[in-house]
Amino acid sequence: MSNERPWLSHYSPNVPFELPLPELSMICIFEQTVAEKPDAPAVHYFDDTITFKQLDDKAGQFAALLDSWGVGHGDRVAISAQNDPEFLVVQYGAWKRGRLLCRSARCSKPRRSPINWPIAAL
Repeated sequence: MSNERPWLSHYSPNVPFELPLPELSMICIFEQTVAEKPDAPAVHYFDDTITFKQLDDKAGQFAALLDSWGVGHGDRVAISAQNDPEFLVVQYGAWKRGRLLCRSARCSKPRRSPINWPIAAL
C-alpha cells in the first residue's frame, strides 16, 4: 500500500483497491442498460418510479426538441435545475446526440448580483 493513498488501509478485506473501468461513455452504458433492463427502475423520486425505458423515451423527446432548435453535435446545452428526474432527462437527451451539458447549480438563496432576474421573465 502506498503512503499516497492511506485510506486503503480502512477498506474491508474483500474490497479491491482498484476496479477495471469499462471503455464506454456514460450514454453508452445508459443505452445498454435500457436495452438489457427496460422495465427496471432507473429513478425513485419521492413516490414516483421511472423505468429506464421511460427515462430513455423522455430523453429522446428532449433530444428531438434540441434537434428542432438546431442544437447539434458538440454544441453546449446549459441547464440550471435541481437534482430531479427532469435533470436526468435533459442530461441524457443532450448526450444522445453528442452534445455537451453545462450545468449551473441552482441556489436556494438569491445570488448577490447586480441584476437578479426572476425566472418567469426569461
